[in-house]
Amino acid sequence: MVEFEAQYRLAELMTGIDMLCVPTIPRFVSLAEIAADPNGPNSLLGTYSKVVNLLDMSGIAVPGGLRADGRPASVTLLGRAGADGLLAAAVMQLEDTPMGATGWARPPAQPPSGDAASK
Repeated sequence: MVEFEAQYRLAELMTGIDMLCVPTIPRFVSLAEIAADPNGPNSLLGTYSKVVNLLDMSGIAVPGGLRADGRPASVTLLGRAGADGLLAAAVMQLEDTPMGATGWARPPAQPPSGDAASK
């Protein structure tokens, strides 16, 4: 019952908000964790997004560049039902910032080893 109350409270709080930016996942999980308990780690991965369908919201995961530890970064934008266009426009803006996949965190492209530029 507490989870439903929290969902209703979240819907109430979203009334005056156009969109939320949340982490896509709370933490990385290892293959060993998934092998030991397939349900637990996979459920954890939906921590910030599982309410989207329940509250009739829209959402989009935005890939980012690489973090300092070399792992991929990403955020998820959440909005009201029908806010897909607004979220997509925000994603386009994020892509050109340091947070976006095309921003500073992406490592420079390396030419293929057989490319003339490498000779």
